[in-house]
Amino acid sequence: MNEWTVRIEGTAQADDDAADALVEALAVYCPAVSYGHDRIAVTLTVAAASPREALALALDAFAGAARTVSVSHVEADRAA
Repeated sequence: MNEWTVRIEGTAQADDDAADALVEALAVYCPAVSYGHDRIAVTLTVAAASPREALALALDAFAGAARTVSVSHVEADRAA
């Protein structure tokens, strides 16, 4: 099992309250959230056996916390 950093980008209307809600909902994954101009990005740390599993875990968690975001890009890198 490895740790992976997963970045999820999408389109959504976001503000400070929405970003704070995402940080709280995804706290177990040590999230970082950025947003602006109808775009939002979240970086999560997940434990998984492969990059595909890491992406699946992160996307499932993100979908549960950010139902109104249309995902446009995802990537996983092994955490340093």
